[in-house]
Amino acid sequence: MSMRLRVMLLPLAILTVSASNCNICKSPGNVEFKLDDSSVTCGDQMEAAPGQPIVKMHSADKDKEYTLVMSDPDVPRPAFLHWLRADIPGSSLRGGDAEIGGSDINEFFYTPPNPLNGSGPQRYEFRIYEEPSGGTPSYSESGRGGFDVDDFESDNNLGDPVGTFCFIVER
Repeated sequence: MSMRLRVMLLPLAILTVSASNCNICKSPGNVEFKLDDSSVTCGDQMEAAPGQPIVKMHSADKDKEYTLVMSDPDVPRPAFLHWLRADIPGSSLRGGDAEIGGSDINEFFYTPPNPLNGSGPQRYEFRIYEEPSGGTPSYSESGRGGFDVDDFESDNNLGDPVGTFCFIVER
């Protein structure tokens, strides 16, 4: 059985939140999140970890490229990196293509949420960045733990995310 997850993203809001909520979902926006054709709202809590998402962002410029970061900020800081993908065509994001294109940076392909039993609720945040012209973002670290999203933004001159999404998983 394949699981499909459809995500449309909304503007970024304040990220200093407890593990039991997703404040980045408080900004109004065009967000859709689907898992096996069931709608999920930004900030919803799930018991099971969903499969690789299909990401859709209506506001993506079809002529630009984007970088996607998925992280778990509720592990001991800095965050755990679940997915890092660059050079995603805007046309793929607008269409919600199952294969969004681009390339995983340093083999940081999608790794599903997997919180430890009893660890409490954990947020899984998606951030989409418009890539600056003339450069693909890079990340030189080899491990998924200790990912600092602010350093990644700064090191790659990405600016603020153009879209975000969050869901919660607890076991």
